[in-house]
Amino acid sequence: MNKSKILTGILLTAALMLLSGLACDELTTEITEVTEVSLQADFKASVEVCCAPCEITFDDISSGGIVIRSWNFGDDTVLFETVEGYENDTLTKIHDTITHVYTGSGIYDVSLIVTDTGGQSDSEVKKRFIIVDRASSEIAADTTQGCLPLTVQFRSVNFKGNTDWHWDFGDPSTDTDTSAAPHPRYTYTNPGVFTVTLITRNTLCDSVLADTMIWEDSITVSDCPRPSLVMTGDSSGCVPLTVNLSTMVEGVFDTLIWSFGDGTLDTVFINSDTTGDHEYTTAGTYTIGLTAIGPEGSAIITLDSAVHAYDSVAASYVVDDTVGCLDTTITDTMEVNFECTSTGSVDSVWWDFGDGTDTVITESPKFEVLHAYTTAGYYTISLQTFGKCNTSTGIDANAIAVLDHAPVASLSLSDPADTLLQVVPGASISLISESTDAFSWEWFTKLGTAAEVSISTNPNPTWVIPQDTGLYTIRLVVTNPCGDDTFVATNLVHLIDTISTK
Repeated sequence: MNKSKILTGILLTAALMLLSGLACDELTTEITEVTEVSLQADFKASVEVCCAPCEITFDDISSGGIVIRSWNFGDDTVLFETVEGYENDTLTKIHDTITHVYTGSGIYDVSLIVTDTGGQSDSEVKKRFIIVDRASSEIAADTTQGCLPLTVQFRSVNFKGNTDWHWDFGDPSTDTDTSAAPHPRYTYTNPGVFTVTLITRNTLCDSVLADTMIWEDSITVSDCPRPSLVMTGDSSGCVPLTVNLSTMVEGVFDTLIWSFGDGTLDTVFINSDTTGDHEYTTAGTYTIGLTAIGPEGSAIITLDSAVHAYDSVAASYVVDDTVGCLDTTITDTMEVNFECTSTGSVDSVWWDFGDGTDTVITESPKFEVLHAYTTAGYYTISLQTFGKCNTSTGIDANAIAVLDHAPVASLSLSDPADTLLQVVPGASISLISESTDAFSWEWFTKLGTAAEVSISTNPNPTWVIPQDTGLYTIRLVVTNPCGDDTFVATNLVHLIDTISTK
C-alpha cells in the first residue's frame, strides 16, 4: 500500500474533525486506515444497437480512486470531466454516468481513460461497440486452407446490428453454396481457391440498411491423397501368416509407404491403385498403416490391431515343490503350485493332478493353479495346452511325491553283499542304494578305526578303492521331508595287496 496516500487520508480526516470541534482523544478513535483499490477502467452502455438520432447512457464501472475521466465516443466527440464537473456544461453528470447522442449512422469505437489521485491512468477501448443505422459484415473462419473435403466454420463478427445474413461460399460446383445463418458451416468437396461473400441487412430502423464484405481468395482447398485400406483373406492364423492388402487412393499422390507393424516398411513409388502381400513370421498383434504422399500433402490411414499371428504351442510346466511330507500331526495337506510355462500362443490349459482331480484354466498369463494333496502317494501330472494352431500334451510319471513316513535305507555292491568282498588297490566298486522313499543320499567309508570319509551324494556312485589295505565299513544315510534313515555295512570290503588265484 502507498504510505503517502494513507498519511494524506489521515491528515485530511484530522483537519476536518478539528474544524468540527472534535477533541484529540476523539480523533484517535475516528481515524481508520484507507485501503487502496487497484485502478482499472471499464464501462457499459444502455444500448449498443439503435437508430439515429440515438441517445445512449454510458456507465463508468471503473475501480480505484478516480478524479479524472476522458471519454471518446468514436464520432469525433471527446469529453473530459473532473470530480468538480464537466468542461462542457451542457452535459449532465448523474453519479458516474454520462449521456451522448449519436446523430449519424456508423459503427463506433468507444474508449474511456481514468486517472486516480496519484496521477496513474488506465484505459478501456471497446471496438465496434455502438452500431447506429448500420449493418455489419465482417467474416472470420476457423480455418482457411486444408485438404478436401474441407469443412470450414464461418462466423459473422460483430453482428449486433444485423437481422439478415446472406452467405455465398464461392463454390461453383454446386448451387447450394449459400446460407442465411449468422455462423454457418460449409464443406468444400472440390479443390480450388474460393472467394467468400457476406451481405448483411439491418431492418430495425425506418430504412433497410445493408453491408457487404467480399473475402477474396480466402479459402484454399488442396487435392491431397485420400487413401483407403482393405484386407482380403485371413487376417489371423498361424505363422508364417500371409496377409493380402489392397488400397485405393483418391487425389494426387506419387508415393505409398506401408507399415506392417512388425518393424518392416515397404515404399512404393507409383501413382495408381496398389495391392500386395506381407508375410508375418513372428506371433503377435499388428497394426497396419499406409501413408500416401503427393504434391499437395500427405495422409495416413491405419488399421489398429488388424493382424493376429499365432505360434504353435508346446506344453511345459514348473512346480514350487515336487516332494513333501503329509504329517498329520503338522498338516493334513500338501499344497503344490503349478505354473504353465508352455510356449506359443496359449488359449487355455487342462491340468490332471493324478489324484482323480483336474481343472481347466482359461485366464492368462501363467495359467497358474494351487492344488492340495490329502493322501500319500506318487502322482503322475498331465498338462494339456490348447492354442489357435494345435494342442500339446505333457505327461510326467510320478512327478509329485506325497510321503507320510521317513525313508528306509539299504545298500548293495556290484558283487553280492552277503559275503566279504576282497579287492585290490585301484579297483572300482559300484555302490547301489536299495532304499525306499529316499530323495537324498550320502555315502561314507571308514578303514578300521580311522575317521569316516564322505565319498558321494549320488544314489548309485562308483567308489575307487584307495591304497590303504584293511577292512572297510560302508555307511549310507538317506532322507526325505518326513525324516532320515541310516544303513551300515561293517567290514564289508577287504582291501588286500593281491588276490590269490589258487
